[in-house]
Amino acid sequence: MSDFDILILGGGYAGLMTALRLGNRGLGGHVTLVNAVPDFVERVRHHQLGAGTAPPRRSITRLLRGTGVRFVAGRVTRLDLERRVARLVGGGELGFDRVVVALGSVGDAGAVPGVREHASVIGDEAGALRLRAQLARGAREVVVVGGGPTGIETAAELAEQGARVTLVASPGVGGFLSPVGQWYLVRALARLGVRIVDACVREVRAGAVVLDGGELECDACVWAGGFRAAPLAREAGLEVSVEGRVIVDAQLRSVSHPVVFAVGDAAEARTEAGAPIGTGCKYAMPMGAHAAENLARALAGEAERPFGIGQVPLCLSLGRRDGLLQLAGRDGRPGSVITGRTAAWIKEGILRGTIWALRLERHFAAFFWPRPKRLPRAQPQAKQLAA
Repeated sequence: MSDFDILILGGGYAGLMTALRLGNRGLGGHVTLVNAVPDFVERVRHHQLGAGTAPPRRSITRLLRGTGVRFVAGRVTRLDLERRVARLVGGGELGFDRVVVALGSVGDAGAVPGVREHASVIGDEAGALRLRAQLARGAREVVVVGGGPTGIETAAELAEQGARVTLVASPGVGGFLSPVGQWYLVRALARLGVRIVDACVREVRAGAVVLDGGELECDACVWAGGFRAAPLAREAGLEVSVEGRVIVDAQLRSVSHPVVFAVGDAAEARTEAGAPIGTGCKYAMPMGAHAAENLARALAGEAERPFGIGQVPLCLSLGRRDGLLQLAGRDGRPGSVITGRTAAWIKEGILRGTIWALRLERHFAAFFWPRPKRLPRAQPQAKQLAA
C-alpha cells in the first residue's frame, strides 16, 4: 500500500500544509505537489501587494526541502478521475491513486459586466499586480467594490498609501461584525478618508463604475465582490456547490468520488464540524493537516477521523497601524473586539506565524488548531485507501 501515489493540486496554504504533513508522516516520497507558479503566494496579503507593501515571495521548493515531496511547476487543465491522471498545460500528465484538490478560489469576475476588462480583481495575484501597476502610473481616484474583509482591507491599505478611495458595498460594510466592531470599523475608515457608498454595481467601464443610482468616475476599480472555486472540479464531474467548491464529507473526502480529498477554499463541508468552515488560511491549514492525517491513517488500514474546528477570531488589518480583531462568543456569534495598534500587531503576528508554521512542519508535525467540544461521528463505511 505504501506505493500509492498522492497528487496535491495547488500550493497555497491548504496544499502546502497537506504536503508537509504527509512528508512528516513518511509518505513524502509518494507525494507530488503541483502548482501553477514556483512560489508560495500569501493570498491574505493581496491587498498589500496591490498597494505596493507586500513582503517578498517564497520558493515552494525551498519550503518543501527535506520532505521528500516532489514539486512540479505547472497548470492543471483537466482532472481525469477514470484514468486517474491530471493533465498539464503542454500535454504532460501526472498520475495518482488519490488526489487532494487544494486549488483555492478566484475572484468572482463574472457577475457584473465589464469587471474582467476594466477592474483589478484583488482576489487574484494578477489583479493585485495590475492594481499596483496602475498606482505606479499615477492612479489616485480608486473605487473598491465589496464590503467583505477583502474589500475593507484593500480600501484601508490604499487610503493609507495616499489614494482617494470610495468603498462601494451593499448593504453597507461590516455586517459580519458585532455592533461595536461595526462602529469602530466605520470610524477607522472615515479617519483614513474612505468614502462609503451603499449601492449595487451595474457595470464597470473604463474610468467609471456604474451604480444603480448614478456613476462614479475613477482612475482604477478594484473588485472584491466575492469568490468562486476554480472550474476544474466541476469539469471533472465532482459534486460541487453553486460556487464550484467540492462537497466533502466529515473526513474531507468528496461525497461523489472517494478517491478525492478537497481542502481549503476548494472544499465545502456539508457536515457539522464545530464552528462553520469558512474561507481563508485559518481554515485551509487545519483542513490540509487533517486530510494528510486521514490519508496516512487510510494507508495504515486505520479508520479516518472527522474534521472539526473551534471558534476562530476574525482579524482585519486597517492599514499598517490599525486593525480589528473580532472574537467569537460561545454561541458562535460575534463577541468582544480588540482594536487599534494592538489588533494590527496581532494580525501581523498571525500572518507571520502561518509562515513559521509551514517552516516548522518540515521538521515536526507541530501545527494544531482549536478543536470543538463535539465532533461529527466517524463514518464506519469510510473506504480504505487501498480500495
